[in-house]
Amino acid sequence: MMGEIIRLNPNENLKFTYRSTKLVIGQKKGKDIVQDYILIVLMNKDNKREKVHPLTSFIYDNWKRKGYNTQVARAKHLVVFLNHIFFKYNRILKIKSLRDLTFDHAIHFLETKASEGNYESTVNSYSSTLTHFYLYLAKKGILRNYSYEYIAQLALPKGEEKEISSLFKDEISIVNKKPKAPEKIRKIADEHIIPFVATAIEIAPDIALGLYICFFGGVRGSEVLSIKRSEIKTKGVKGEGGLILKLDTDVKFAKGSGNRVKTPGNQAVQAYQDLLGELYQFHLKHFPEPIDGSDSLLVNRRGEAMQYQTFRNRFIEVKEAFIKQLSDSESPTDKIYALNYMSLPWNTHIGRGTYSNLVAEQCKNVLELMVARRDGSPKSVLPYLAGSSKIIVPVNNSLERMYEGDHTNGEN
Repeated sequence: MMGEIIRLNPNENLKFTYRSTKLVIGQKKGKDIVQDYILIVLMNKDNKREKVHPLTSFIYDNWKRKGYNTQVARAKHLVVFLNHIFFKYNRILKIKSLRDLTFDHAIHFLETKASEGNYESTVNSYSSTLTHFYLYLAKKGILRNYSYEYIAQLALPKGEEKEISSLFKDEISIVNKKPKAPEKIRKIADEHIIPFVATAIEIAPDIALGLYICFFGGVRGSEVLSIKRSEIKTKGVKGEGGLILKLDTDVKFAKGSGNRVKTPGNQAVQAYQDLLGELYQFHLKHFPEPIDGSDSLLVNRRGEAMQYQTFRNRFIEVKEAFIKQLSDSESPTDKIYALNYMSLPWNTHIGRGTYSNLVAEQCKNVLELMVARRDGSPKSVLPYLAGSSKIIVPVNNSLERMYEGDHTNGEN
């Protein structure tokens, strides 16, 4: 049984950690279908040998249909907790097996995390994972101190696993409120889009096309790195009329949390005069197909699929060069813009933000903007609607009609 498997000597030089592995689960059109799996492992710190632990099933059972990043986050929470109770604080907690696990062990762990300065939101994330963990163990009959019915009564007040209440949140005495994050720049001025891309052509030509796609297609930085050459359709002979991208994550070549597509689907990239066609052909000529078989549009200096960290570093080089150009300009307006761009943080998401702002002016309702951005929720588009006078009135009208419809239905 799993409870007996975790019977550890706290003096042993062991620790829990997690690993990511890629498995071929099938084939489609002659290509391997690869899927990420997160493994919980027990590692001997002396010889670095690792053994996959049965608790891997906890991650799989609860989040197999969730994204890679979600699985990694939950795995991190679990291994930190296990190391806390079995090794780091075992002399205090004196726990030898998962069978002996009590709520006090989780509370001690969460209190420790809070005392270390972790913000309330972080502690709550740990608490959420541990609530799932206690439910998982109880359901398998591993906990000697609690029945599944008892824990389910506390964690599932409505009897639905989709709405889980934390078992420990109200027990934490230390609360560190997270300070309000500084405002970010969501877009650059319209007149700076082309100069920014031009700066990229000069400073970092290997990502210039990728940045253009961000600004004129609203594609996230991580998603640009998932674009495959064979899945680009051109409008016109050389893409001078635009591009249609098929976006999806290729798990085989995605490392870590980068190079992943949040919302798979097709995305149009608009053409600006002749720039897109020329930039597309320039890129294909000077940056040929990657040598690693990834078919990635963007490649690094070794000729392999570019990873997000490289893209981000190159973006920063372009950003700094662009701001310097504005700062060195004789135009007072340019200098003011330079100060503004230096005063607040912004990153590769600026392309998607700028695109969203431009598209918002052309959209008639929230749904159109959601479709243009491939968003699954209207929450993400609201910041861009705030600055769009053309869409505010239609949005308000839509909300009024929705309310009137609900009101009418209620009377019937």
